Amino acid sequence: MDALLQGTVREAPWDMLFADDMAVVGETIVEVQEELRKITDRIEGSGLRENRVHGVQLGRGDAENVLQIQDSSVKRVGEFKYLGQ
Repeated sequence: MDALLQGTVREAPWDMLFADDMAVVGETIVEVQEELRKITDRIEGSGLRENRVHGVQLGRGDAENVLQIQDSSVKRVGEFKYLGQ
């Protein structure tokens, strides 16, 4: 994944890649949405697919600002618990 997304993702703490997860951080919903679009285009352009069912958006404030990955809304949550450890 690192090699595939080289030049697409930003340095941590903005975009962070884990074994099978990714965190995309931004100051605005528009910034995060644009980063997701670039990452999705790169991943799907290589023939891979994203698992859109398990993606979540951690956010506060305006509940109407929901991220989209193509035609799918990303579930919004108020807190996130990492289950990897």
